[in-house]
This record gives sequence, structure tokens and C-alpha cells, in this order.
Amino acid sequence: MATAIFGPLALVAFIAVVLTILAVALVYPPGIHAVTSLGCRLIVAAAGARLRVEGTFPADGPFIVMANHESFLDMFLLPAVVPGRYTGVMAEEMMQYPLLLPALRRLKVVPIARQDQESALLSLRIAGDALRAGYHVVLLPEGTRSLDGRLLPFKSGGFYMAVATRAPILPIGIDGAFQYKPKTRWTIEPRTVTVRIGRPVPASDYDALGTAGLKERVRAEIATLSGKG
Repeated sequence: MATAIFGPLALVAFIAVVLTILAVALVYPPGIHAVTSLGCRLIVAAAGARLRVEGTFPADGPFIVMANHESFLDMFLLPAVVPGRYTGVMAEEMMQYPLLLPALRRLKVVPIARQDQESALLSLRIAGDALRAGYHVVLLPEGTRSLDGRLLPFKSGGFYMAVATRAPILPIGIDGAFQYKPKTRWTIEPRTVTVRIGRPVPASDYDALGTAGLKERVRAEIATLSGKG
């Protein structure tokens, strides 16, 4: 049964998690990613979604983590399953929310202007620097949420970054977040949302695939993992 979006419990959890992240960033910066992951699990549960994780996040890395984009919930689901140090590439307009901005800055999230190619390339270079420093980088190659639940075409920027940094790509599929809360509906439908972790695409495959072939392979894997293949 559909309910009002982001009820009081979820809002309290969200504010508490943001404040905790900021406090940890000041008192014990190395703990910020673990606290964020736990906090995102709390927000997901408080918002009425039951998180189920299938597969195991590999112990090595760092990885460029790529996933499909179905719902606003994705921004909490992915930090909940990525271990260690991580950051992400996020649409510039999402960085304008006052409650989110301080936490995103502490996590070194990289804003990207989707309509400005030169600025977008600069953002990807900054994300590449984070990879070289040992951070996983999370990005959503569709670039925007699907309006009908089907997988959108992938943008190429993240794959150029992968080839340039030689970082392996870890595909992840999100299944059920669209039914929970699509972009076109203002209410949520409490349900189980499954996050499936795939196998890394090694950098040793990049040369044979080329950028276009790499994009096609990762999209096919994410389609399968998200139940859209």
C-alpha cells in the first residue's frame, strides 16, 4: 500500500545520520565512511524499504562502482553496501540541498554538471584522482532516473575514466527501487529492494573491448543484475 513519501521516522533518521556524519568528520575523520554506510542502512529501513544484498563486495580495488538509477533511494542504497573509503559523482543540482551539502562535502562527493561537457570532464578527472588515492568511486552511468523502470542508454564519461585510470569496474544492479518510489510518483510503496553485486570487469579486458565495447558489456551486466536483462 502506498504511503506518504519520507514519513516522520525517515526524516528523523535522515537528520540524525547527517548530524552524526558531520560530528564524526570533526572528531574522527577516518570513521566517516563506516558511519555513513550504517546510517544509510538506517535511513533505508526507516523509509520503509527492506534491503536485501546478493553477492559479496570484492576485497581488493579500488573500483569504479556502476549501478542503474531507479529512484531517489539509490543514493542511500549504494553507500549502504560499499565498504571502505568511497566517494561518488553526483548531479550538481543534488548538491544544493542544505541538509545534504555538508555531509556530501565531507565525503568528497564530486558534483557534475550534466549539460556542460567541459565541466563534466573536469569532474571525472577529479574523481579519477580519488581513485588513485584509493577511494572507490560510485557513479550512475544513465545520468538520470528512469521514468519507466527500463534501463536508459549509458553515458560514456565513466568508461573513459575507467580506461584512463585502469581501475576495474564493479557492476551493481538495483531491483525494486523503481516500484518503491519512481520519479513520477510522490508516494512510496514499502517493499524489499534487492542490491545485487556482480563480478568486476578487469582492466586487462579494456583494450580488447574498447570504450564502446566496455560500455556495452557493463550495461548488459547491470541489466541482468537489476532484473532487466
